[in-house]
Amino acid sequence: MAGARFEFQDKAVRKRLKKFINRAGDMTPALKSFGEHMVNVTETRFKGEKAPSGAPWQPLKPATRRSKKKNKDKILTEYGRLRRSIIYRAKDQKVAFGTNKKYGAIHQFGGKAGRNRAADIPARPYLGINSDDQAEWYQILRDYLEEA
Repeated sequence: MAGARFEFQDKAVRKRLKKFINRAGDMTPALKSFGEHMVNVTETRFKGEKAPSGAPWQPLKPATRRSKKKNKDKILTEYGRLRRSIIYRAKDQKVAFGTNKKYGAIHQFGGKAGRNRAADIPARPYLGINSDDQAEWYQILRDYLEEA
């Protein structure tokens, strides 16, 4: 290196910096924390019948209400299978959360379903990240990296 050179000699700071770099290389614990947060938040959305944006889900049509065997006023929770299917997977540098239920997409995005696609299902988004979730991710990330 031509010109002036500075070499950092503080062992404690160098040790902490090395620990920080190593910790940043394995984000799995932070990603798991965020995945758990999103599962919990999604559960709350089901209970409140609200989208990630906070907008309420469209109410059930009277015919749908009549056809339900129990919880006639509850949306997407007659048996709770969809709500209980929300999981996350944290691996490498990614986290994903959602459901493996095939009918999950029709409820998230809306569309035609049923026999001859005669039923018009309104979108009732339950998956997604809003600004509060993003702030929680930043806090989880800060907490994780500060432990280095």
